[in-house]
Amino acid sequence: MVFDPPGGDLGVFARGRHTPAFDDAVFALEPGEIGPVVKSDYGFHVVRVSAFEPGRSMPLGDAAPEIRRRLMAEQQAEVLSEWLRKARAQADIAVHAVLPILRRRRV
Repeated sequence: MVFDPPGGDLGVFARGRHTPAFDDAVFALEPGEIGPVVKSDYGFHVVRVSAFEPGRSMPLGDAAPEIRRRLMAEQQAEVLSEWLRKARAQADIAVHAVLPILRRRRV
């Protein structure tokens, strides 16, 4: 488990669930150690690892719903990204006037 005060206990997680910098810092520690300050896209973190748990295997039938959910999320992200790319390429945005409040703020 990893603790991230004031955020609290992050629980047990596998490598790859967080940013690479965060994972590298966490998985380089021994249980009980407090790591260095880690910068991520979410801010700065100081972590303490309380324990490591070995990975577990599970039957495919038990893992299937999570696998399906992750694959669906990946596919949705790809479709949305492609849709946004096309929408931006086709967008024709023009500013025809400046709002009066913006005119007053100009120096």
